[in-house]
Order: sequence, then structure tokens, then C-alpha cells
Amino acid sequence: MTQRSSHNVIDMFVTKRDGKEEIMNNKKILERTKKVGERCGVIIDYTMLIQKVMDQLFNKIKTSEIDELMCQICASMGTTDYNYYKLASALCISNHQKEVSSDFVENYEKIYNKNEGYLSESFFMIIRKHANVFRSFIDDNKDYDIDFFGFKTLERAYLMKKDNKICERIQHLWLRVAIQIHGEHLEKVKETYQGLSNKYFIHATPTLFNSGTKRPQLSSCYLLAMEDDSIQGIFNTLQDCASISKWAGGIGLHIHNIRAKNTKIIGTNGKSNGIVPMLKVFNHTARYVDQGGGKRSGSFAIYLEPWHADIEDFLELRKNHGDEEMRARDLFYALWIPDLFMKKVEKDDYWYLMCPNQCPGLSECFDEAFEILYNRYIDEGKYNKRIKARELWFQILDSQMETGTPYMLYKDSINRKSNQQNIGMIKSSNLCCEITEYSDENETAVCNLASIALSQFVKPICKLNCEKEIKIYSKSSCVYCKMAKALMRDFGLTYEEIIMDEDETRQSFYKEQSELLKTEIKSVPQIFMDSLYIGGYQQLKEKLFYEFDFVKLQNITEIVTENLNHIIDCNFYPTEKTYISNMNHRPIGIGVQGLADAFAKLDIAYDSDEAQQLNKDIFETIYFGAMKRSNELAKTRNDSILQLQQEFMFDLFSNIEGYLQWFVPFFKKKYYSKDFIYFEKVSKEYKISKNITDLYHNTKPTMEEIFGKRLYKIFSDYIEKQENINQHNYHLYDSCDENYNLFLRHDKHHGAYSSFEDSPLSKGKFQFDLWNVKPSSRYDWESLRNSIQEYGVRNSLCVAPMPTASTSQILSNNECFEPFTSNIYSRRTLAGEFVVINKHLMKELNERGLWNHELKNKIIEQKGSIQKIEEIPSSIKKKYKIVWDMSMKRLIDMAKDRGAFVCQSQSMNLWVEDPNYKNLTSMHFYAWRSGLKTGIYYLRRKAKHQAQQFTIEPNQVLQESSEECEMCSG
Repeated sequence: MTQRSSHNVIDMFVTKRDGKEEIMNNKKILERTKKVGERCGVIIDYTMLIQKVMDQLFNKIKTSEIDELMCQICASMGTTDYNYYKLASALCISNHQKEVSSDFVENYEKIYNKNEGYLSESFFMIIRKHANVFRSFIDDNKDYDIDFFGFKTLERAYLMKKDNKICERIQHLWLRVAIQIHGEHLEKVKETYQGLSNKYFIHATPTLFNSGTKRPQLSSCYLLAMEDDSIQGIFNTLQDCASISKWAGGIGLHIHNIRAKNTKIIGTNGKSNGIVPMLKVFNHTARYVDQGGGKRSGSFAIYLEPWHADIEDFLELRKNHGDEEMRARDLFYALWIPDLFMKKVEKDDYWYLMCPNQCPGLSECFDEAFEILYNRYIDEGKYNKRIKARELWFQILDSQMETGTPYMLYKDSINRKSNQQNIGMIKSSNLCCEITEYSDENETAVCNLASIALSQFVKPICKLNCEKEIKIYSKSSCVYCKMAKALMRDFGLTYEEIIMDEDETRQSFYKEQSELLKTEIKSVPQIFMDSLYIGGYQQLKEKLFYEFDFVKLQNITEIVTENLNHIIDCNFYPTEKTYISNMNHRPIGIGVQGLADAFAKLDIAYDSDEAQQLNKDIFETIYFGAMKRSNELAKTRNDSILQLQQEFMFDLFSNIEGYLQWFVPFFKKKYYSKDFIYFEKVSKEYKISKNITDLYHNTKPTMEEIFGKRLYKIFSDYIEKQENINQHNYHLYDSCDENYNLFLRHDKHHGAYSSFEDSPLSKGKFQFDLWNVKPSSRYDWESLRNSIQEYGVRNSLCVAPMPTASTSQILSNNECFEPFTSNIYSRRTLAGEFVVINKHLMKELNERGLWNHELKNKIIEQKGSIQKIEEIPSSIKKKYKIVWDMSMKRLIDMAKDRGAFVCQSQSMNLWVEDPNYKNLTSMHFYAWRSGLKTGIYYLRRKAKHQAQQFTIEPNQVLQESSEECEMCSG
């Protein structure tokens, strides 16, 4: 029987980590807890805390279980005093570090097994070879920068395990990711490790999951086209979806080309069942083939244009009620909306539904070309149904009000402003509506993501001489005195406090100082540095303040851009189509998290004009940094390929047979090999020079790049005509020799991504040019424009603010660019259920002496809002509005402002407390007229009925359950 006691612990034992038992000693527990707390500056009543813990101990409890119990108790008390939450975080880390060795080589040896383990041999060899160098990078104290909530998220799914036991420290995770990206380039490994460890950025969930493994599938997003409107085409696409889902990819699939219900099938003389039965098959596949082998159900978003004749059935698929045969609730649904539809709704005109089999090409065009073709089909009477546009619009809104979906993206705006418009029509986005890339039956678009933690770029500015002695004259009950002392502590300043609680003492001080300083002094605090008078709290804030570090942001953006380029090259691709697309176009997605946290730290309100301007400046900086680094990578690669071509051509003429043996198999596949084993084999067999092979591996060129467009065409044309190449070597040699100088003169942009030619960027058009927006004078855009036109860029697309559902939890930031959704709530995630509070609000209320149990319960009663709580000052109310307190117009305006610097799109949720046709229509039309690409991701609404809450128990606090894709979490 389990023995419990809170008073008599002499007969109770504790089991240590080595398995030995010893008599339980509450003094030891107290000393250990204080030691951990004091290193983090936690000041609490440790004796009271230990008593709470002792009440729940039992005989032979493990020391690790004591730590875990302590963590849980502290976390539950964190809403009373944030110090308890900090202690919970520190105890979690301390316990984790006791459980897991500090030697990462030892840890990975436990996981590695050449035949059965999931670590890759190449990764394991690198960490062994450079173990001492990597050890010098690691700072295990940085683990303590991760809070309780973040650690529990890492513990649940991110840290590597063996036999369900964690074998990896947090710093080892960051190092593993850095090594996966940069291999044996040690300085780059260090740079990336430090960026991750210092919480400046974080890579996407698949990158964290799969780095260092035998199948390093590091990509988040996949955009598929329905291969063909046929049984073979549909099931080939289904197989691709299953393969991608198996390796933890989130999927966006467009089905505009699937014929509508009751359309004649010529081959069988039957009629089509339409999209619904087909989507039910995809629904079951998403449930069956879960992401990463059981980590999460597969996630598919299905895109359809509103002219499709099955659109009305499509809008019903996710609803909670109705015919089960017409429901597929595990899929997510999105509309790909042409401007013409919005115009028809606006005018209350008719809208015509069509079958793509009878009216082909509508998904292949946009803007005026779409309108011409659409109207032609109407004139020809080829439509299936005529309906009032507003009738269909209200069906869309009904679905949104019930299910939060469909997502709404604007087809014309996306294609009009895309840097991939030279490749073809973009027909869908991804699972989370921020990726807008070209896909077709031969190419599956892929995107690799990372998010920058904006809260880390708020830097303190101190205009005081910290070496001088600071004195503060104060009053115990003075709010501004408390705030002044807290501000100095935040900046690490020590001070001497002279408390003047008696009126007579203060009046004497005021009189003396007024005469001395020749200015009227009549309040506290009064602050002096040696003999220099600083002033009161407001004057102190002018000396101690925070500003946003744009220089650091640009630097980090450049690091992230280079990292994502390396990820493209070292990634495992689940299908050939994904590989072809990513190598040709090389899109990346850089997003953000913690924008609301940055505003809070800078002491500005989210919906203020100042915040709106900063939002614009931040995204201009990110876009500039990404474009600049992408251009530099192209320029460097251009120089390398030119060198390779010169070496190559010299080698080619003396060894043409060897090169043809190398070229032919590659040419037939139309892309270069996923690994370079074949090339190495051929290079040795045919004695291709080592200099060539080294340059080849460093630049990883495509066949077209290595031969050049003109020479590639000569080779490819010749190979198509000749069955036996070896008989005609000299003829081919003559062609090479004659055209080589011509090819060198005319071939441009060797280092750019393959489809760069004729893109808007190749013509000098940045994203803001496509929006007709003029950038600030902060950056030299003209010099960058000229350099891009000369050398190209390495990536077709760069910026894509994604939802950061899981990674923002790890770094303890608010999600992506969103406002705070509540100031206190319980949140359910994959890692369990946690109470979350707005740490910035709590800190400010504590500094003013306002935070207490009663105030906490008032915030709960107000469902996380503070706007109606009288004792909270108006300045704090303004700063800590939650999303329900804000106008969606402001959020859309901010999305528009940043949109000019977002070359993909952005996952924009919108919140409406009581949605109806009128307010939703007004909101959607404002987003459309603003030129947004993504009009809405999820529609969030408040629960209609919610019981009053009076305690902080998780089941009684405002719940927030995220449906967003963990895989897309940047």
C-alpha cells in the first residue's frame, strides 16, 4: 500500500536516480529547490511551497517524480505570482538535465543503430568526427531560457527518444538541426546553433523532428494538383498525398479540373458522381496515413473555385449536421476566388456554375482572360446552373459561421502579384493559406519554413552611466516609485532607496531640492545619479527605454535565408514531383512570431498607429534581408558555376565519352540525381577530374546549368536523334567547340534558381512594385534591384508569415503576427493542457501593486479582457486589448501594409464575436478591396454561452484549442 505522510517522514524513503533508496529529507528538497530558484532570481516563500509538496509525497517516490510534482504545483500557482511559473520552468530544465547526459555523442550513441536506428550514418559520423568542436559551441545554461510551457511541448514531441525515454537535451536539438543544415561547415553550424539557442529564430516542426535522421524530410508544405480527371489521375494523386502525409507534410490540393456530378463519362457511357465521393476517399486517407507515423492525423486542404458546379455540395462537407454520405469532416476546405465572383456579389448579379469537363480552361486563367472565357461559356449556354451570386455568398458565410471555414483566397490578386507568374497559373495554396506556389500534374510545390522571433529584437537603450551611484527617493505606496524601481531592475541597475513615508519628511525634501535645483519638486519618485538630477519616473523612462533592432533583424533574416537554401539541398523528398519543383523554383517561407510580444515590450498598443508603422518596417526589413542574401547566394554560385564550366569544357574535350556516359541518364530524367552516388561512380570510372567533382558537389548544378542553356540544347537535341552516341562523338565535339564561346556570351544568371528568367524579379520588379507601393528610404532598394537583374536570386519566393502554433509555444511567444487572443486562458495542445497568462500584463500589474487573486478572477469573468475592470489604468487597458476588443479593419490594414513585402501570402485569422451576414460581408469585402491574397484563414468566434468562471482551474478558464497544422508551424 502506498504510504503518505506530511508530518512524519522519518519512515519514508526516496528512490534516487541511481536506484538507491535513502530516508526522505525535506531539508534537502528545500535546499535543492532554493538553489534552482535563486539561479533564476525567483523570490518566493520556499517553506510554504515545500509544505505543499510534502503533503503529496509517498514512500519510495523517485527524486525525478518529486521534481515533476514540484513543477506541476508551481505551474498551477503561476497565475498568482509569476515567480512560481519561472520556478516551474527552471525545475523542469534542472530535472531534465539530471536525467539526460550533457555529452551529446553519448546520447546519440544510444539512439544510433546502423541497421535499425533512425539516426543517419552520415550525421552520426559528423558528430563523432567534430565532437570536441561541437562541445565548445554548447551552452547548457541556455536550456533555462525555455519556459515550462515550451519545455512541455519539446518533451512531448520534439526531443529524441529511445524506448520512450528522452535522450536529448534542448541544446543538442538545436545543434542537431544546425548540423543537418550545414554538415561539416563548422562556422555555419555554430552560427545557426547560436541563432536557435538565443531564440532569434526557429525552424519548422518537420525540420526539428527529422534533422539527423535517415529520412530527413524537413519541409512543411506541399501543394498538389489533381493529376487528371480520370481514375488513374485521381488515384495517382491520392498516392502522392499518402506518401507526403507519411513523412509529416501538410497538403494543399486543388480539384478545379474534376468533372461535376452527373457529367457524362464517355468511356463508360455513365455519369460522374462528382467531387463528394472522391473527397470522402481523401478524407479516409488523411485519417489512415497519419503524419510521421502516429504523431498527428494527416491534414489535407482542398481548394475549389466557386464557378464549379459542385460548389454547393463542397460548402456542406464540413458541417456538423446533415446527410453523413455528404460529409467529409477531416478535410479542410478553401475557396480560390476570382475577382469576378466578388463583383457579381457586390452587384447582386447572377452567377453561373459550370463543369470543368464542359467548360475547360477556367482554372488556367485570371483577370480579364478569365472573365472573357467565363462569359463566352455563358453565351454558349454551357453552364449547369444559374444562381444569384449572393445566394451562393450566403452559403459560404453559413459554412464559416458553423465551421470556421472555408478559407478564402483571392485568385487574381495572388497571380497578379506572384513572382512565379512566368511559370504558370497558381491554382491553390497550402494547408495554412500562406504558401502560394505553382503546381501542376508534373510538379508538386514544396516550401521549407522558419520563423523569426520578433520579441528578441527589442533591445534596451540605457543613457545613464551605470558605474555611478543611483539614489531614488520614494514612498512605499507610490505606484510610480514601484515602476521606477522595476525599470531599473530590468536594466540591471543597482540603486539606493530612501523611503520617505512621512509627510513631514517628504515636504522638507521637496523644499530643499526645489531651492537647490531651482525648479519645483512636489512628488516622488525623485532620482539622482551622484549629484546629477535625473527627475521622476517619466524622465527616467527617457533615459531607460527599448527600441527595435532592425540591423539585427536583417542579419538574422539573412542567416535564415541561407539555412533554408541548404535545407532545399539536403532534404528528403517523398515524391519525384516534389523534388523537381523544389530544385527548379527553390521557394522558401520566412515568417514571424511574437509581434504582439514585441509591441508589449516596446510599450505600444497593438492597434496604435505606431504599431502599424513598426509592423510595416519590420516586414520591409525581412523582405530586404531575404532578397539581399538570396541575391548574394546567386552571385556566389554564379562565380562557382562559371569556374566549373571553364574547367568542365576543358575536361570535356579530352574525355567526351565519359561525360556522355554521365549526361545521358541524367538527361533522360530531366533533373539531377537525388544523391550523388551515381555521379561519383561515373566520375571515377571515366576519370573525370577531382576539381570538377569538388566544384560539382559544392554548387550542385542542374544539367542545364552545368552545360549552359545553349550547349544543353545541343546535347539534348543530339541525344534525342542518335541511338548510339559513341559512334558520333566527334560530330558532337565539333558542335560543342563551335558553340562554346557563343554560349558563354549569351547565357546569364548561372547562379539563380532555374526558372528565374522572365519572372518579375528578373525585370526589376519587387513585391511592393506589384502592389504599387513605395518602400521607405531605410534600405538601398535600387542597388539591390540592379544586382538582382545582373545576377538573379537563388529563390523564387522568400517571405510567408505562417501560423506558428507549436514553435511559438517553444519560444514562449504569441503566435505569428496575431494580437493576444486572451490575457488568461487554458490551452489544449498536443503536449497537454496548460494555463497561459499574458506575462507582460501580469508584470506591469505587479509593478503597480495591482495584481492579486481578486483581479485575476475579474479577468477570468471578463473572458480574458481587461477593458471593463475599473482598477486597471487606461494606459494598460489600451496596451493590452485582446483581439475581441479590436476592430478587424485594423488587422486587415496591418495585413495590407505588410503584404507589400510578403512575396507569398499570410495566414490571417479573423475574429468576430457575433458573426452575421452583414458584418462578415463587410469584413470580407474590405479584405478583398485591400488587395489581400489571403482574405481569411479561420473565422474565429466566441462561444455563444459560457458559464461564469471564478477559479483558475483549466476546465473553468477560457479554452483555446488550435486546429492549425503543427507541421506548418514555422
